[in-house]
Amino acid sequence: MKKLKPVIIPVPALAFFLALLTYLIFLAGYNVLGFGNLTLIRGDLYAQYIDFISLFLKALKGEGSFWYSFSLYLGSGTVLTHAYYCLSPFNLLYLIEAVPVAMITNIIIGLKFACAAASFAFFARRSLKSNDLFAVVFALCYAFNSFSVSFYFNMVWLDTLYALPIAIYLIKQLVRKRVFCLHTICWTYIFLTNFYMAYMAGIFSALVFLALLIIYLPSDRKERLRFLLNRFLLFAFSIILAVGISAAVLFPAAHFLLSHMAKDNAAFESLGISLLDCLNSLMMGVMPQVDNKVPLLYCGIVTLLLTPVYFTSKKISVKERLSAGGILIILFLGMLFLPLFIFFHAFDYPNWYAFRFSFCLSFLLCTIACRTLNTISPPKWIIGWTTCLGFLYSFMRNIWPLYAMDTDITNSSLTTGFTFLFLFLWSLILLFPITHKKSIILPLIIAELSINSIICVNQEDKAPFAESSVNSWYNAEKAAIDQLKETDKDLYRVSVINESNSNAPSMFGYAGFNTFSTSDAYSLRKTLYGLGITAINRAITESGYTPLTYMLLGRKYTVELPINEEDVYSTANVSQDDYSLPFAYMVADQIYNYHPTDNPFNNQELLLQSMTEKKYNLYSPIPENELTKVIYNLNIQTIENDYIVYTPASPLIPTAYIQYGIESPQNDYYACFHMNEPSANTSFPYVTGDHTGYIETPLLCYGSIIQGAKIDDFDTNKRYTGILFESHNPSYNNQSYFVRYDESKLPEIYSDLSTDTFQTESYSGDTITGHITASEKRNILFTSIPYDKAWNATVDNTPASIIPCLDEAFISLKLTPGQHQISFHYEPPMKKEGFMISILSLLILLITSIASHRKITPNRSEE
Repeated sequence: MKKLKPVIIPVPALAFFLALLTYLIFLAGYNVLGFGNLTLIRGDLYAQYIDFISLFLKALKGEGSFWYSFSLYLGSGTVLTHAYYCLSPFNLLYLIEAVPVAMITNIIIGLKFACAAASFAFFARRSLKSNDLFAVVFALCYAFNSFSVSFYFNMVWLDTLYALPIAIYLIKQLVRKRVFCLHTICWTYIFLTNFYMAYMAGIFSALVFLALLIIYLPSDRKERLRFLLNRFLLFAFSIILAVGISAAVLFPAAHFLLSHMAKDNAAFESLGISLLDCLNSLMMGVMPQVDNKVPLLYCGIVTLLLTPVYFTSKKISVKERLSAGGILIILFLGMLFLPLFIFFHAFDYPNWYAFRFSFCLSFLLCTIACRTLNTISPPKWIIGWTTCLGFLYSFMRNIWPLYAMDTDITNSSLTTGFTFLFLFLWSLILLFPITHKKSIILPLIIAELSINSIICVNQEDKAPFAESSVNSWYNAEKAAIDQLKETDKDLYRVSVINESNSNAPSMFGYAGFNTFSTSDAYSLRKTLYGLGITAINRAITESGYTPLTYMLLGRKYTVELPINEEDVYSTANVSQDDYSLPFAYMVADQIYNYHPTDNPFNNQELLLQSMTEKKYNLYSPIPENELTKVIYNLNIQTIENDYIVYTPASPLIPTAYIQYGIESPQNDYYACFHMNEPSANTSFPYVTGDHTGYIETPLLCYGSIIQGAKIDDFDTNKRYTGILFESHNPSYNNQSYFVRYDESKLPEIYSDLSTDTFQTESYSGDTITGHITASEKRNILFTSIPYDKAWNATVDNTPASIIPCLDEAFISLKLTPGQHQISFHYEPPMKKEGFMISILSLLILLITSIASHRKITPNRSEE
């Protein structure tokens, strides 16, 4: 009887499945595994990514435009959003409508982790000549490093994680064999899936390329110059060709980004990292918080133990060790020194989770450790190194409270115990020969990585949402919006009330108010902020609107999702606004003379007056003697130019507030706390009152209008607005405004402005056609479409000049009296040029690949 041959699983496949196993353990430990439990949807993944991906899929199915959508705020070009968030092929799994969104999201994140492990295992076997066991071990360490665990909810960054090992392998092929075609294709994929992370991976790859040039530099002096020149040109040609192939997307996206550069980026959190922070982050259980202090360095205890062995080994060439050490030092310096830090982050100031290039450092450390185990046996002094690490870590844990802030995360006693346990176990395994190592090492590394992942995510600021809540929200709102789109084919805007998913409009492809994107134009935000509407770069919110601004900006429907005691959404309630203007209507030419003041209520009156040439007195200021102030644990100081300083009276009491109340039986009390220099800084207090839209209370630094609300603990006959402190940091604002709103004026205003409105005949994501009648007094067609030079217009089939209005916030047309046929079309710059460059680059790649396949032969044998 013949013996059956054992089934040999390829190393990358084994790493893939073991990574999935580790991921399942992580899900189970985080109470995510299983129907009805929690999901991994949290943070930016909940507020941005899934929604933008849904927007992209609608364009892919022909239900919208790839280039523009009214589902991003008041309307925005989408090529930058698509290029940054949406072009990973894994996102196509969302097209499977039978599987809930939450479940698909969990699957996609797990697949990207597994692909990262598989690609590193491939790299380790082919490039490092690693044995199977070590390749799998360090593949798992790389896939579940701190970057992965910290940024799992930023899943659009994870594509670069699994592509990087392949890219580094192909760079080595380029240097040693002059093979560049696959290298070009790989970098094309990296550029398209996420150009931001591609930049960081590109900087790291360039350093690796230089290191490989040093390592493989010919000994013959005559050959060196030709070798260096040839490889430099080949590498540059390959990268430029990859950019060229990606040009159809990257060129329009780059033009959009540069033309919409913000002048008011959020304030940069100071870089506060120290060597102790670096040491702490190499150990288990460290989850970086919302600061620029804690790096992302953990990639397995065994990697940490082997790194010094690599640099002290004489079996590894000096050139290789110096090259690896140089790259390692550059990456560490990028975490410690601001100029390099900014350089590694594409010349930007990353707020909140920083050190985003740390996945490159994890890759290098795992490569060094894998190379070490395959070359030498760990020396006996590794026990001494382990002991030193233990003492150093204990010392750090003891002095940490002396300089740490309240928001810093230190390792708990539990995670400290696990760190010492795995330090001990790995030192024993590395030092002493143990039979059946595979049966011991693989379960050990899976256990370590799983425990670390569970501990880290349990320290997150924001808990994930329950799958039942996500699915019920999705189904309820989708049903409501589908019904709206079926019954009303016009172009209109919708506001979602008390929606905890802040970008819900883009999820279903209808015009909404919510936003988050670097594409938000500064001029638009400035104008909206002047009207008391929250509009700030890098912020997600929908607050500050009043009945007047809702009307002027074309809100027609309101969707509200009532939440029961179990935080599950029931059927959505849809209501139509009584006074809803379309997105375009005729106004007086005085709109070009609109000049805002510091008072947002005055600005709304001025805007209305410039549109109608009438004064309505919609708001009346509330005298200070009518305001009731309720102050708790707060010092208030007024200095020059009404500059108000708020500081807690006692730092020992965690809460402080000031409430402004008035007698108001109706909902006619509004307030606004404005700041001249708003910034997205979480140390600011909150503005309290009755607000609609995004469920979180606005920050004081946003300065949005807030409506008075009843407070149970205070006088029930009054309505209050105020400022609530939840930190000990001082806060400032320049001016406070309090008004009463005359609701009876709104019908008259609506009747005036609705006389001549745009009648939409057809629209898509980037084209609108219709007709309107102009008069002598109302000769300006005002639209609430944000101004962008990419918009073109025709009047009666003749090209017309678009005129920006309200400080270049919106587009408008000047018309002669009479009826006109109007068409608007969005044509992004560099679209045609990008397509032409992509086609030309593909042809060049095809020709050069055929030529190189015929001529190029390996000049060195594989080692």
